Amino acid sequence: MALPLRNWCRRIALAIALLLVFRVVFCELFVVAATSMMPVLQAGDVLVVDKQIYEWRLPRRWEIIVFHGPEYRTTPYVKRVVALPGETVEIKDGRIHINGEAIAMPHQASYESHGRHGIHSPCRLDVDEFFVLGDNSAASDDSRTWPQPGVKLSAIIGKLMQR
Repeated sequence: MALPLRNWCRRIALAIALLLVFRVVFCELFVVAATSMMPVLQAGDVLVVDKQIYEWRLPRRWEIIVFHGPEYRTTPYVKRVVALPGETVEIKDGRIHINGEAIAMPHQASYESHGRHGIHSPCRLDVDEFFVLGDNSAASDDSRTWPQPGVKLSAIIGKLMQR
């Protein structure tokens, strides 16, 4: 009787170890804490985040990412990438302008011109920075309002997996 129980315990321990490795290396669950991404994401939604994708490629415009926010915040942020490294971003009349040209948005968002970066004058990103915005513009704490607008590549945890 003791032998089957020992085998059973080993299998459970192995399964737990594999799940922990999978969580640490490949994907992680996050809970949306705010309403800044409504209507796409609601407060309380559980997200599965792919933590490996950016080991192979850079984030793309319009992808939803999870990242460590400004130093004064402890909770990870969930936002949409709107400008890429080296680009200049500006928001005019609710539209995003990249390098001086208005770009088409694939979703129904209009970005309010509040904040300090990319609003009243163009904001140029560094070679390892991304400009991110929340879809619920009026309720979003994002690149427009932070002291340093760009999210460094090293701060990005991963990409929201398809829902």
